[in-house]
Amino acid sequence: HDFHRLGIGNIMGISAMHGAGVGELLDLVVSRLPRKPVPRETHALSIAVVGTPNVGKSSIINGLAGEDRHIVSEEPGTTRDAINLRIRYHGKEIILIDTAGVKRRSQTQKGLQVISSLKSLESIKAADIVLVVLDASREISRQDTRIAAKAHRARRGIAILLNKWDLVRKDTDTIGKYVKKVGRAMPFLRYAPILTISALEGTRINRIFPLCFRIREARNIRIGTSELNSLLEAIIKEHPPSFYKGGTGKVYYITQTGVEPPTFTLFVNKAAYFPRSYRRYINNQVRKMFTFEGTAVKLILKSKER
Repeated sequence: HDFHRLGIGNIMGISAMHGAGVGELLDLVVSRLPRKPVPRETHALSIAVVGTPNVGKSSIINGLAGEDRHIVSEEPGTTRDAINLRIRYHGKEIILIDTAGVKRRSQTQKGLQVISSLKSLESIKAADIVLVVLDASREISRQDTRIAAKAHRARRGIAILLNKWDLVRKDTDTIGKYVKKVGRAMPFLRYAPILTISALEGTRINRIFPLCFRIREARNIRIGTSELNSLLEAIIKEHPPSFYKGGTGKVYYITQTGVEPPTFTLFVNKAAYFPRSYRRYINNQVRKMFTFEGTAVKLILKSKER
């Protein structure tokens, strides 16, 4: 009865340990929920921020959210779990996923660190866009490349963020040198845009969301079959298939069969007659003609009788 002196009505006694009164509490909560469903966007853009420990992932999240939502420390390993943060940007819903730093297996102890690394890698598969964060003040490590490769194999949209750009000594071609350095370390991510930022000073943080939306748009591009086949005809005329593994490949037609990522099916006489180099050639030519910023392009060869 002492609690009634506070002047608050409808006081309920519960036991969190034994569950007594919890059912009645839930009934009361449900009775006060709005009857009409709250309208929501059908698909929020999910963005995962990944990288090795202490590259500034939480600082980037705080900069994007506009407030200090996550703990930031110079000591690596502050973030222990993947944390989802739902925000709105110009009326569009975004889910930001701050992940724990992924360490090398040799440096990962048993228990919590292993679980944190695994959950960070799982977050890559669940995201629409993956922001691979690199520390511009140090050399690109094998672990940086391994994390980027995970995002590439998952066929997610990818952008590379060179954080701590304020610590880099600059000259007239600093950006060009860093782009070449990233290209040498991660040749499989040549399609990924590179953005130099400083989470500490807020430099170019405002460009990240527009970049992510451009990547999502690129991942949903659809190209007409007639346009594709006109392009394919020019590609083959310039560089026709050569003899390989007992035969010469013939291409009949191409069509787009999927998005996220853009997927194209090439109908040929026999897929085994096309070496990986020729498949890469067609893939690169298709990418050259159309804008696929930040996304892989998937090419499937299907054997088909004429």
